[in-house]
Amino acid sequence: MIWLKHFEGKSIFITGSTGLIGSAVADILFRYSELHNGNIKIYLAGRSKERVINRFSKYISQKYCIYREYDATHKNELPDSLDYMIHAASNAYPYLIQKNPIETMQDNF
Repeated sequence: MIWLKHFEGKSIFITGSTGLIGSAVADILFRYSELHNGNIKIYLAGRSKERVINRFSKYISQKYCIYREYDATHKNELPDSLDYMIHAASNAYPYLIQKNPIETMQDNF
């Protein structure tokens, strides 16, 4: 995972941080930063503070892990200085994908 070195000392804003993709990306970044003293500041964005805190309880009290309220259907304030934004927020869930696959994918793209 040498490519993760690129993110050392950077700030990353992850939308949909409790979802499948967003949480996996956050886990990888947190673990890399722990093992390599990467000093990666990660903004975990989501609609539910409780879900973010529950999912990332191991990291949420650390100075490099910050919760930000975020709802893709509303105007949101972003931190002043970001190096990267990973947009993983989605309205998709298995039942909706089965019922309306094209519309669900169009919304996310």
